[in-house]
Amino acid sequence: MHEGILTPGLLINGIKSFSGIDKIDVLKDTTNFMVLEDSKLTAGDKRPPYSIYSVSIPYSHMGVTGNLIFSFFNNRLMSTWFYPIDQKAYLVALSNNGVNLNNVSERKISEYVRIWKYKDFNGKFYVAWEDIRLRKEQNDWISRYS
Repeated sequence: MHEGILTPGLLINGIKSFSGIDKIDVLKDTTNFMVLEDSKLTAGDKRPPYSIYSVSIPYSHMGVTGNLIFSFFNNRLMSTWFYPIDQKAYLVALSNNGVNLNNVSERKISEYVRIWKYKDFNGKFYVAWEDIRLRKEQNDWISRYS
């Protein structure tokens, strides 16, 4: 296994990828979050483990409030998706903190992390951080076993 796999990427607000839900301070109060997805293989499935667990919490980042979604692949934090209430203010705050997404929709911000802005299927704006190694692992699993 490549040594970099063990090195977490820094997602929103320095939250580390590869973390289990119990290692993320803002998720320790389970009354504060809403489960959005909890899917896993059925008991007895012979394929390697595959689970997705996503939760949403109210969150404030760089002075902008909204909702933050944490997405876990096989119990490891893969990505965070921030839905700011004020899109323009949030893009300005990001830019002021060295992440300019005004003229691009995506950029790699470290060796292991990419950030992008987009609108979801409901047309709601978000900015996401993703550990590209875990996304590749998930995509490889899907390609091989589904």
